[in-house]
Amino acid sequence: KHNTLATRPKNFLSMETTATATTRAYIYGSLTRISDLELFPFEVVKLDNKDDWDAGDYVVGKYICQGHRRAYSGSAPEGHFCELPTGRHRYYLPGDVLIGALGSRNAMQELCGDWTKIEHPNPNGGPTIMDDIDGAGLFGKATSISARYPPHAKFEYGGHVFRKGRKVRMNDFVPTDTDIIPLHHPPNVPTILVVGTSMSCGKSCTARVAIRSLKEMGVKEVVAAKLTGAGYLNDILGFSDAGADSVMDFVDVGLPSTVVPKNEYRVKLQKLFGMMDSRRPDVLVLEAGASPCEKYNGQLVLEAFFQHPRLFVILCASDAYAVLGAKQYLEAFNISIDLVCGIVANTKAGRELVTSMTGLPTSSLNSDESIADFTKMITKTLPSIHAQSLIE
Repeated sequence: KHNTLATRPKNFLSMETTATATTRAYIYGSLTRISDLELFPFEVVKLDNKDDWDAGDYVVGKYICQGHRRAYSGSAPEGHFCELPTGRHRYYLPGDVLIGALGSRNAMQELCGDWTKIEHPNPNGGPTIMDDIDGAGLFGKATSISARYPPHAKFEYGGHVFRKGRKVRMNDFVPTDTDIIPLHHPPNVPTILVVGTSMSCGKSCTARVAIRSLKEMGVKEVVAAKLTGAGYLNDILGFSDAGADSVMDFVDVGLPSTVVPKNEYRVKLQKLFGMMDSRRPDVLVLEAGASPCEKYNGQLVLEAFFQHPRLFVILCASDAYAVLGAKQYLEAFNISIDLVCGIVANTKAGRELVTSMTGLPTSSLNSDESIADFTKMITKTLPSIHAQSLIE
């Protein structure tokens, strides 16, 4: 269900190097999941000139064991961990060496970091230090950290991954435009778009409920994707667990996160639309991570769905006042909210306040009754879903 070797560029798979493979056991962060680094040997080369660095470069870092990472619940301290290409968390041991990718993150509630802020060479004469700014092998320098965010892992830069005299980058493993034709617009199929007023407001959970509901209706091919955010695998694994037939995200088109220039993200989004279309979806369930106003390029997602004829929009929010602001913001893109979910809709008090302030329908999606009502709503708004389910 994920990007497999069969979909990667054939010319890159043939790049087995004749260099002697190192005997070191590497840890591969989940940003390497589109690559073949675990299959074929490579070299590690230090690039002293930072002008030779770029976002999406695969780099190697040696774990620096200092401090511990505490769980949010305040339980006993655990070591730092990294998300692996399988989605499993792996705790570090002293001396572990991680392969990740350079990138940036701009999380309002957790951590901001940027690979361009890494001090290389170290002005104090020591080793170059990098931070894993998302726990999945996203290397940068932390620039702003929330008080509620646990200490992050630090690494000593060991070099860039090389093959045949050139850097190995995430883009090297993206299918060519011949294999996957980019689309300048989303596939013209019924689409459930989940957006939010912030991170951690219920978007991924809501998307999973939508996927499960569609599969129980008998929809044959549900394709789910996360369009913006930082490169975790966990969210789209949850989509797969809920029953999605194909899952993907921006990592599959070579982005460690979507904190990139607008023109670059626009091209990648078109490639991602092409990937979705290649799966021949009957229905799309799409999540835009964080919120549209942030630096993750959510605005470009909204622009892409301007006047989409078969769209059901779910807004997830943490409070009613955020819903009011989001409603006004989305209207500027000619996008209407069909349903409000997330934290604000968990209780009757929140649902009643949202409806009284905005006139929008709400749902907790946490009971058989609320899910049944949700199913009726999407079949009414997107009647082709109901027709297809009857055919199946």
